[in-house]
Amino acid sequence: MRGYTCLAPGWQAAPEVAGEWVSRALAYTSGIPSKLKAPARGRGGPAGSGAGEREEEAAANRVAAAG
Repeated sequence: MRGYTCLAPGWQAAPEVAGEWVSRALAYTSGIPSKLKAPARGRGGPAGSGAGEREEEAAANRVAAAG
């Protein structure tokens, strides 16, 4: 969540202290590297993804089980 800050109601009574903590949090989080996106996982995926191979294997197993 970018650009979002929420403080408990009790911090309104001490804005100087809250400001110090917000500044510390901003300095800390600014130094953390960005999160990498996970690769997309879809059903049936592109060729070579193994999705079709799994479907073919499952069909072969059903045929073998049926006898």
